[in-house]
Amino acid sequence: MLKYQLWQSVKTMNQEEALKIMKMGANVFLTGIPGAGKTYILNQYIDFMRRAGLSPSVTASTGIASTHIGGATIHSWSGIGIKKSFSDIDIDKLTQNERLYQRYKNAKILIIDEISMLSASQFEMIDVLAREMRQNDKPFGGIRVILSGDFFQLPPVSRPGDDDRYAFESPVWRELNPVVCYLLGTYRHEDDVLKKILDSIRRRDISQDLRRKLFSKIEEKNWERDNSLKDVTRLYTHNADVDRENEARLGQIKKEEFSYEMKTRGKKHLAESLKKWCLAPENLRLKEGAQVMFVKNDTQKRYVNGTRGMVIGKEGGLPVVKTLSGKKILAEYAEWVFEEDGRVVAQIEQIPLRLAWAITVHKSQGMTLDEAHINLSKSFTPGQGYVGLSRIKSMSGLFLSGLNEEALMVDERAARADRNFLDRSKMASDKIKEMNKNEIKKKIGKFLKEGGGKAPKGKDFSDSAYCSARVKPLETNLSTYDETAKFVKKEYSIKEIAKKRELKEATIISHLEKLKSGGTKDFDIGYMSPGIKADIKEFSKMEKAFKKVGEYKLSPIKKYLDKKGIDNTYNDLRLVRLMLSNRDFKSFKLKDFDKEK
Repeated sequence: MLKYQLWQSVKTMNQEEALKIMKMGANVFLTGIPGAGKTYILNQYIDFMRRAGLSPSVTASTGIASTHIGGATIHSWSGIGIKKSFSDIDIDKLTQNERLYQRYKNAKILIIDEISMLSASQFEMIDVLAREMRQNDKPFGGIRVILSGDFFQLPPVSRPGDDDRYAFESPVWRELNPVVCYLLGTYRHEDDVLKKILDSIRRRDISQDLRRKLFSKIEEKNWERDNSLKDVTRLYTHNADVDRENEARLGQIKKEEFSYEMKTRGKKHLAESLKKWCLAPENLRLKEGAQVMFVKNDTQKRYVNGTRGMVIGKEGGLPVVKTLSGKKILAEYAEWVFEEDGRVVAQIEQIPLRLAWAITVHKSQGMTLDEAHINLSKSFTPGQGYVGLSRIKSMSGLFLSGLNEEALMVDERAARADRNFLDRSKMASDKIKEMNKNEIKKKIGKFLKEGGGKAPKGKDFSDSAYCSARVKPLETNLSTYDETAKFVKKEYSIKEIAKKRELKEATIISHLEKLKSGGTKDFDIGYMSPGIKADIKEFSKMEKAFKKVGEYKLSPIKKYLDKKGIDNTYNDLRLVRLMLSNRDFKSFKLKDFDKEK
């Protein structure tokens, strides 16, 4: 077996070799130390395949990770959702979902990033569904699979009684038998001490000298008195510590506080479950200057779960957030729903934000930080300390306020598997080195042809330099609003448009609002009126409320209706407002809704 030693002296595989193996059509497990360039390689691969006419299905096990590679969560893409297991009835229902069936049928390549956070049972559920959908008994129904991640990082989130096996412990993994591409060079960490600490944690053998170096960081700074460190991102292992820190920081802002109360409807026990996993607080308290994080993916793709920023004010009673990239976003109410047999049986509504001066180690996975204040005194699961420490670039950027023994541990199962991964990667690297350029080119061409793609002409497509460093979004001839407008002209209902476009109804409503406010007088949605009136029980009372209050802003209307005890949702109010706008075009301007009167 390959001697398991410091990563600096092990030579297994470089990025170019890994990319060539992936292009040749192998099932691959792309792994390596944090900062080795796994996400970069995935983006290179995605870009190449798109240029060759084969668009991979791009997914990840978490919302944040999916944004790094421009994809969706594997739970959403696959149809498994939040289920922990499948019954025969569940499988039968999913196979009758035409949209899901076409997704599996057309899939040529499936990418799953952050595979460490997908349990073996979930991995197996996707495999079962793929085989059933495609009527093919090969692993994943014959879809080429690219898995990426590092099993030394955080394991699958589980509760007592849940399956805590890693994906690599599943029989499906062994049947898939992916080629292992193990990257060892790091582009994140800038000093040898930090590299040695991280490598020693991976080997479950950290020396006393390295322990002393870590513990010395605890005494280095007085966090209560050093104001120069007050804006450094803080990482904690527990949500309770994160909440305490964020509440204290909010209290230090000497500005007016404004808050948003969560609304619930439907079956109480199901609504309570929604509250627990939605991450938005029941009572969201904000001030101008508050650091915040979005906790839901936006259907209009303005933000994702994990997007961070600062509250800079309010418009129309709603918070405006300036993200770290400089984008200004009006944070509108979002809905979380629980469905049974296609019917919504529980629903909650809240602004999808939470305070974010401090975040959990879990939420930091995938981030690179110049500086971080990390408290690992309450680490409770293997890999937690490793993830937190590997976020920073150098020891000079590490401000440690606590450390326990658990923080220096990684899962023994992951350590055993990692030694095997290193061996297999070494063999794959030796094999690719033996192949000449023409052999590689021929294999890539064959794979592209079998999948219905085409090798790029005039390019050496076996060369990784062909790919651009960043994935470009696919171009479309029409804007998303124009696409919706096409269906309106054909007099489709909102529900029909949402189904055709594979979007949520709330997103289609947003498109209609945008189109109505764009100055197009002949954009007529009057044909929708009978259906909307039939669907909204209290339509006439809501209509009267708009006239009574005398404005188009939603917040005052909702307050008025709530006070009267009239059942309503923001989506219902938006639909009533659209119908009123269709009768009175001149008075309907979205910009008027965003201003307080």
